[in-house]
Amino acid sequence: MQLSGSSSVVRLKELDLIKETDKIRYLGKQYLANIIAYGYSNSYKLTSSKVAILKLEKPMTHISPMTREDLPEMEPMFKMVEAGMGFVPTSMFTMAHWPELLNAFGGMGSTVLNTGEVEAGLKQLIAYVVSNAAGCQYCQAHTSHNAEKRGVQPEKVRQAFEFETSTLFSEKERSALRLALHAGMVPNATEPSHFDTLKQHFSDRQIVEIVAVISLFGFLNRWNDTMATSLESQPAEFASNNLSNWEIGKHG
Repeated sequence: MQLSGSSSVVRLKELDLIKETDKIRYLGKQYLANIIAYGYSNSYKLTSSKVAILKLEKPMTHISPMTREDLPEMEPMFKMVEAGMGFVPTSMFTMAHWPELLNAFGGMGSTVLNTGEVEAGLKQLIAYVVSNAAGCQYCQAHTSHNAEKRGVQPEKVRQAFEFETSTLFSEKERSALRLALHAGMVPNATEPSHFDTLKQHFSDRQIVEIVAVISLFGFLNRWNDTMATSLESQPAEFASNNLSNWEIGKHG
């Protein structure tokens, strides 16, 4: 954004200008410009006489993450996570302020997502759907990206919220995603009928795995949305290119 002092014109470059609102998003650095103005011009120029208030805000996480260099004792865990995801999530560096929490979370997360009988790709789709129901953009980016890395086709990821009607999903997958969708609602909207359908396709052990994925992301959705965790470049790029109605928001 440039302010030309002499010409008293506010020039807005590389902006997604949402007309008839008072919000302008600067995509490059994820600044938010809240502008109360009397009108916008089609050339994305606002004369200074029309601008009542101009305020720039840069979203940032509420607790600064620790650095990897400060956590040599956690390096074996970080290498394991990096091998599976391609990076270490910022959320883990924030949890590292309480090392016992990070160790406990790392063990639980690895068990829930990387072991068991339910397919790893389906687990990530379950996590994606429940994260969408909870409204966590950070976790939506992570889980959609991880689903693709575990063999789920991007088109199937894009249609995850149309699972009831999309031909890309089996009845078995629909039963799991249906539970995830309703479990992510507040208040929880799961019903006995959801489990009746699940039991036609999954064993009790496998249903426990599915509910464990949903519950793990109940924690992660709250953690990352509350902390405003900064999103890493790889999942951010995937989400931007593949997910409709997705915005990085506070996680920029």
